[in-house]
Amino acid sequence: MSSFWGVLYISEILSYNSFEDAKKAIIDSEIDEVLRDNHLEQLHWFEKRGFGNSYDKEQIIKEFVEITQRRNLFVHSDGKVTMQYINCCKEIGYKLSTDLTVGCDLMVQHSYHVHACNVIEEVGLKLAILV
Repeated sequence: MSSFWGVLYISEILSYNSFEDAKKAIIDSEIDEVLRDNHLEQLHWFEKRGFGNSYDKEQIIKEFVEITQRRNLFVHSDGKVTMQYINCCKEIGYKLSTDLTVGCDLMVQHSYHVHACNVIEEVGLKLAILV
């Protein structure tokens, strides 16, 4: 199924045998598109649909984005700081340590891990309540 920015072409919609099949395809296309976005964009998706407001202004969301970006560092760059991580954190207003530079190793202390779990739990609960 091809789409243009997450929206099915009319010719594709008309090719389905039933309204239910077309509806399912549209929903699947939207979900695929949202899942490809970064976490802040996913939260904006909820915001645009009336589930909450101004996610990026909340400190908990700044922390959530930093945590998910840090997770990406451990998965994709062996825990080494990248310019993308620094830029993303700056973009959302998350204060990074001044001695953090590209290529340095990030560590996860126990206190950070506990805090990260609490942040993810809080964001998840807020989303569950709103949806």
